[in-house]
Amino acid sequence: MQGLAGSWKDAVEHGVFAMSYSKDSAMTFVDYRDVAEATAFVGNDLVGGTFELAAGGMVTRSEIADLMSRHAGPTTVAQDVDPDVALLGMPAGQMRDGLQAMFADYTAHGFHGGNNLVLRTILDRAPRTLDSYLAERAA
Repeated sequence: MQGLAGSWKDAVEHGVFAMSYSKDSAMTFVDYRDVAEATAFVGNDLVGGTFELAAGGMVTRSEIADLMSRHAGPTTVAQDVDPDVALLGMPAGQMRDGLQAMFADYTAHGFHGGNNLVLRTILDRAPRTLDSYLAERAA
């Protein structure tokens, strides 16, 4: 969720939530604070395990823009940015190629995560939601 912090400023100031992948691609988010808290609780029973930590639910950038509108004040609209335009000035090479591949994959498939069962179980509470994170940013 904290990865949205940079976009928050544009949403508040300009009413735009622009990224280099489709606004209709669904993603799963997690609050870094929940991940940090979950790792603090890892005891001997969980050592060596692999755990999918997700807040649960899939949301598109269009849906996030609606949430931003509710919390930021002005109407926020999700816009797609052509990846080639977004990467202008970045030298050719592995970093640019990797970002192009990531944007293409996000557009084609979104970023699927799991439900919140594992994180909720480790935390012994519900993980923070995207809505509550954005409400916090607004405050």
